[in-house]
Amino acid sequence: MEKEVTGYALITGASGGIGRALALQFAQHKIPLILVARREPELLELNLEIKNMAGRDLSVVYACDLTNPAGFDQLMSWIKDQNLHIKYLVNNAGYGNGGAFLSNPEAQEVNLLHLNIEALVKLCHTIGNQMKNRGGGFILNVGSTAGYLPGPFLSTYYASKAFVNSFTQSLHEELRPFGISVTLLAPGPVETAFVDRAGIGNSPLFKRLSVMTAETVAKSGFFALQKKQAICVPGLQNKLLIWSLRITPAAMARRISGFLNHAKG
Repeated sequence: MEKEVTGYALITGASGGIGRALALQFAQHKIPLILVARREPELLELNLEIKNMAGRDLSVVYACDLTNPAGFDQLMSWIKDQNLHIKYLVNNAGYGNGGAFLSNPEAQEVNLLHLNIEALVKLCHTIGNQMKNRGGGFILNVGSTAGYLPGPFLSTYYASKAFVNSFTQSLHEELRPFGISVTLLAPGPVETAFVDRAGIGNSPLFKRLSVMTAETVAKSGFFALQKKQAICVPGLQNKLLIWSLRITPAAMARRISGFLNHAKG
């Protein structure tokens, strides 16, 4: 595949949901892609869809588990060996564990933190330094409105997104002098496979609140990135939620969040 002088967009969690929708947004604008996720069959299917859309090879695929240090190192080595210039970094990979914290397997909760936080930080640091040395770039981190409040029955997920939300806004200021624009994409409930994996399909969160499509969220995030916005919160409902938290007592916010997240068996 011919190396593009414009630079590649590296998208993690590209096999489905928001990551897949973001990949298609970049492809529509003829930006070459590095598609990363654990599930290789889904990546290959997306790769073919992008090729058919663009009329040429526009993406490359690398399947790996970013929670595995060896997998991360191998990805970085492969990018270096292929001499791929990354202009856009999209940290989308992540998942949630629904249910009571003490009832969930400890390893499952810790692994969530490795993916949602550790892998994101490592990618921002490694590729961020490459961007700094080249004189600029773009980073889009997918956080969540969940990061603006505690989340009983999705406790580690909400906490991980609080980290992503805060960390991304900090980087927006820190990296700006180096020509690196960092954007936080903070959607609310989205219709993706995340819901089934987290086991929260029957929760009031997805039964009572309006749910956005991954395509709508991805489009908002893509254009916010291009405009160099610090924060993108798609949808009026989500903007109002964040505003309302400023005047909502903390105890009430915790209880409402717990009610919305608690899936009934």
